[in-house]
Amino acid sequence: EGIAYHQQALAIMRELGSTQQMSLIQYNIATCYFENNQLDSALNVSLHSYEIAKKGNLPNELKDVSGLLSDIYAEKKAYQDAFKFQLLHKQLNDSLNNVEEVEKLENVRTRFETEKTEKKLLVQNAKLEQQTTERNALLLGLGFLGIISLLIFRSQRIKAKTNRQLKDAEELKN
Repeated sequence: EGIAYHQQALAIMRELGSTQQMSLIQYNIATCYFENNQLDSALNVSLHSYEIAKKGNLPNELKDVSGLLSDIYAEKKAYQDAFKFQLLHKQLNDSLNNVEEVEKLENVRTRFETEKTEKKLLVQNAKLEQQTTERNALLLGLGFLGIISLLIFRSQRIKAKTNRQLKDAEELKN
C-alpha cells in the first residue's frame, strides 16, 4: 500500500521534473521493498534513485541511497559491491558533515564580525553624542558669556553717560 502511494507521488514528480523529489521517492520505495525482503526490486529501484541523484548532483540523496545499496548488496551476499557503496556512503557522510561544520564556523565568524561591528558603531555613536553634548555646552557657555558681556558693556555705557551728565551738570553749576 505504501509503495502504491509512493509510485503515485513519483508519477507526479516526473511530470513536474523534480529530480530531487524523484530520487527521494524512489529511495523510499526501495526502502519499502528492502524491508519486505524483496531484494531484487529494492536493488533495481535504488540503483535508479542512485543514478538520478548522481546526475542531479544531490549529495544528501546519494549518501542515503548508497547506504541502502550497501545494505541490499550485503543481504544478497555481494560483499564487494556492499563494501563499495558503504565506502561511498561514509565518504559522502563525512563530506556533508564537514560542509555543515564549515557552515557553522562561518556562521560563528559572521556573528562575531557583526557583534564587533555593532560594538564599534555603539562606540562611535557614544563619541558622537559626547561631541554633540560638548559642542552644545560650549555654545551655551559662549551665549551666556556674550549676554554677560553685553550687560557689562551696556552698564559701562550707562555709567559713562551718567558720569558725563553729572560732570556737565556740575560745570553748569559752577
